[in-house]
Amino acid sequence: MVDVQFQDEQKYAPQYNSLKRSQPSFLVKFVMKIGIARNVQQANIVLLVIAVVAIIIGFVMYPSAPSATDQGLSPEDQAIPLNEGGI
Repeated sequence: MVDVQFQDEQKYAPQYNSLKRSQPSFLVKFVMKIGIARNVQQANIVLLVIAVVAIIIGFVMYPSAPSATDQGLSPEDQAIPLNEGGI
């Protein structure tokens, strides 16, 4: 068998420092400005909690949203009438 070895693999690996943002995002700065968080890490946690709560509220509210069939409308009544006479 052929024994192939690659020695330059680390040359193309992304560096952690190059992926780091130099400035916090607008939302992070906003959360820190209104006083909910004191540093970037706390602001990220606050934003994560807000996102999770919003997703949970969405899942809770979605099944309770009324639909046209719940209101007793037939498929013909649900259709949008076309203006056949023209304007």
